[in-house]
Amino acid sequence: MKKLFLYVLMCFSIITFFSCKKAEVAGKHFRFSKSDVFFIDFSPDSNKVYYIAGIVGDYSIDKNDVIIIVDGKETIRLRYQENALYPYKYDKDGKRTKEIDFSSSFIEDGTSDFFTNVFANTEKEYNGTKINFTKDAAFVGDYNVDYGFNSITGEYTVANCEGTYIREKFLENVYMQILKKALDGNFSELSYSDAFWLRQATRKIDSELMDVYLTSFYAKEYEEAGSDDFALHNLVSEKQKEVQEKINQLDTKKTFNIVMPASLKKYDFKNSEFIIQTSLDIPEIPSTFSECDYPVKVLFGQKEWNGVNWLSDVNSQVKVKMQEDKATELSKNGDGNYLIVYTVSPIMLYDQNLSDSEHRYELKGWSESYVRECYAQYYEVLSAELLDGSSLKTLGKAEVVRVW
Repeated sequence: MKKLFLYVLMCFSIITFFSCKKAEVAGKHFRFSKSDVFFIDFSPDSNKVYYIAGIVGDYSIDKNDVIIIVDGKETIRLRYQENALYPYKYDKDGKRTKEIDFSSSFIEDGTSDFFTNVFANTEKEYNGTKINFTKDAAFVGDYNVDYGFNSITGEYTVANCEGTYIREKFLENVYMQILKKALDGNFSELSYSDAFWLRQATRKIDSELMDVYLTSFYAKEYEEAGSDDFALHNLVSEKQKEVQEKINQLDTKKTFNIVMPASLKKYDFKNSEFIIQTSLDIPEIPSTFSECDYPVKVLFGQKEWNGVNWLSDVNSQVKVKMQEDKATELSKNGDGNYLIVYTVSPIMLYDQNLSDSEHRYELKGWSESYVRECYAQYYEVLSAELLDGSSLKTLGKAEVVRVW
């Protein structure tokens, strides 16, 4: 009986030891069990943690619990058990309970490199262009930009761009700043905010626009107004003036640049020109507004007597005039990697071509009923240039022409 008691006591001690094992997470990477999009990274050298999507905070260890703190407040408490992190459950009032939620977890998946400059001394490719990185600069041919990396926060910075933790966004920022240098500073990327407001200038300030604006920029006030018709009316009236001011201040003659990959087709000896293999189907610009899911669809258009005609891959071509000797040299030395940089300006006639039911092409169907999927806006191509994708050197002027 005594031996049995000692055996049970020993088993209990072992279970207690392992259940109370101190959480060891420094320098580790944890991925969410239900999605590869979400993950948690712990710095190996400090108490910093990157949590889920764009949040960098501090963390502390309480026995086998990991506490993530953002802006001085506990954001979440996780139980470290068997190489995974499990969240605590919350009651209906939003208060954390003592019960662990084992239905989802963050699973340990190797070491973390989030707080390491993974670009230093590497070559990366963006839009077909190869970019070489040192620990603090990026190069394409004769052009370069300096960048910074904060090993405490994991943030990458480039001049004239917002800092970011997202590596794909950092790579885009580097590419755009180098491209701007290659074009002597004459480059203005069409942002979502620009495209969104220019699109709204062609339509009335309606309930849909106000809903997008309030949920994106005044979410707290909008929620607090709730079902109080008077409070909601006052809020909408006040912010409607703000929206109108934004529209009134738009520079509708401002030009923007759009970059598309390209390659050369056969040389036309009769007309001394290359036909360019590229797409006029411009990728949608994803929303950067927190509560707006509608992207902006850019359509190249040409103003004519009957309104605006769409320039598409079906009815249009891109050509570059080039003398035969230069074309011969290009065909020998080129690696097939080219870019077309368009300079465009919005055509503020879009609703004239839409009717009340919106442009149904953008809605992927032609029925009378619709639910908006995106905003669309015509842009006129003012000029275009063909660039060598490897060196970013300008090779010639391009034009978009309708073939029927």
